[in-house]
Amino acid sequence: MAFGLIRARNLSAADISSTDIHNARRYEAKEQYPLNVPLEKRNDNFIKAEYILENHEDYLGKKETTLAEAIEERLKINEVKGIKSNSNLAIEYVVGINDKKAWDNYNFDGFVSNTKQWLERRHGKDSVVAVYSHLDESNPHVHIIVVPIEKKTVKWKNTKGSGERTESRLNTRDYTGGREKLRGLQNDYFEHLTQRYDGGKKFGLELFRGTLVENQTKEYVEQTNHEIGELRTVLASLGDDIAKNIVQGQILEKQRILALKEVELKKEEDRRHSEKKNLWKLKGTRDNPDIFHGKTSAEEKSGEKKNRGHRPSR
Repeated sequence: MAFGLIRARNLSAADISSTDIHNARRYEAKEQYPLNVPLEKRNDNFIKAEYILENHEDYLGKKETTLAEAIEERLKINEVKGIKSNSNLAIEYVVGINDKKAWDNYNFDGFVSNTKQWLERRHGKDSVVAVYSHLDESNPHVHIIVVPIEKKTVKWKNTKGSGERTESRLNTRDYTGGREKLRGLQNDYFEHLTQRYDGGKKFGLELFRGTLVENQTKEYVEQTNHEIGELRTVLASLGDDIAKNIVQGQILEKQRILALKEVELKKEEDRRHSEKKNLWKLKGTRDNPDIFHGKTSAEEKSGEKKNRGHRPSR
């Protein structure tokens, strides 16, 4: 059974550097790689990082671009207003198929290109700023960074008068703000897979809808714990006090967000447990046929009444 998987998380300014280091594998030593990457794959042959810059002239001749530069360029070109120190600057999508047999039948680079185009249709032209293809882990997948920008009408008033103006603003909330938004993301992505890949036949597989929102939260907790471990590794290698303070601040911020997510996960687990408990408080299966057997049709009920109390003739 193969699933089309997509996860999303918001990135603030504090997340950008560590995300880029992890996704582009900007490690100084092989020991810093995630544990699930085999030693023989801890090199650039299994990683592809692409940064999409709208104003390429500013970066001609540069040997290396960073995610921070790509995001900054998109914000600058679009003259985005209203950015705060804790604003979510981007959304990171992690996308893949949970069965590596898919890539025996379909080109992975083609899948990455199709996914990028789908996200651009979802968020608007030039919204994708970075694409990281990961072939070093057991199951190939892609990380795509999107900076969602919307046009917003803002009212103004001063001593000279008042009026309205249109500004470019960041908008991650409309895509990741709450359970229903993330559930809609899963549905939309599964619809895209079904249409684009003929229900999975182009992968040689039968595809099913991906993880539930509560599973996404659980995966987020696991991923954040992993990132905190990476930051602690970086911290141990630093000698400069200023750099140490910056990394320690990043760790504390991730721990704060993680604590909130763990509370959210606990609430979701309690809610589901309560629903199951209430379900079993209902009467038996004859009075509640939906519990085990699905709904009984009117014809079946009618036939049941006719045959009740009568033995079949011999």
